[in-house]
Amino acid sequence: MARCHLVAASLALLVAACMSPPGGKITAEAAADPACGSELYGALDAMRNELGLGIDVGDDDAAALRDTGALEKSYGRDGARFTVAFGLDAGEGGACKLRMWSMTERRPGSVSTQSGNFGSIDLKVCRCQKGGG
Repeated sequence: MARCHLVAASLALLVAACMSPPGGKITAEAAADPACGSELYGALDAMRNELGLGIDVGDDDAAALRDTGALEKSYGRDGARFTVAFGLDAGEGGACKLRMWSMTERRPGSVSTQSGNFGSIDLKVCRCQKGGG
């Protein structure tokens, strides 16, 4: 019986981690490297293409991710307004991953938000740390 509770508790932690916003930030050294900005831009553009998002991606978006570790973008489609949220996950040894973690759909009379791991891209040049920048 204890084993079932342990598995359930571990699953609950895993689900909570996927549904919560990423908390990583680009390190100061990586932020100073123009290649990191290019990588962030490329990762956002790739995610836009892969997920069929109606967002435009610009250098200012990569700069926002570099500076704050988070980005929200909105677009309209099929009579709805969608807002998608991206963030950076910090891993072991400075590993860094861009993740789309939330989507809100607004239609007349209704709002629906889903959180989770909609997709992620490992970053090779950019390095992350947890929390502060």
